[in-house]
Amino acid sequence: YQGSVSIALVASGGASSDVTLAGITQRFARGGVVLFAGLTVSSPGTFEMRVSATVPGLQAAPLRTGVALPVSLGPARGLRVGAPPAGCTGGEACAQQPWLQVVDGAGN
Repeated sequence: YQGSVSIALVASGGASSDVTLAGITQRFARGGVVLFAGLTVSSPGTFEMRVSATVPGLQAAPLRTGVALPVSLGPARGLRVGAPPAGCTGGEACAQQPWLQVVDGAGN
């Protein structure tokens, strides 16, 4: 097979999901082989790959691989400061409380 192949993610079990698969999600297959490199997934969860291709003489239908693809967050790599403390007086709570967000290497 030589032709265009697309890939997408769907939540396992048909559940709705706000996941985004970013990168080049459509490639050209040569000799029946296509390589998708550099794709990223926006959120953790368990997904299935949906692959579709247009084959002359066949009705185009997305194929689900049926293989679970678990995606998890990476280990904590840093802190993001959302708001610094402000309006602080000794012995009293600050008027503006600071907040921090723990992020992984991808900024999640």
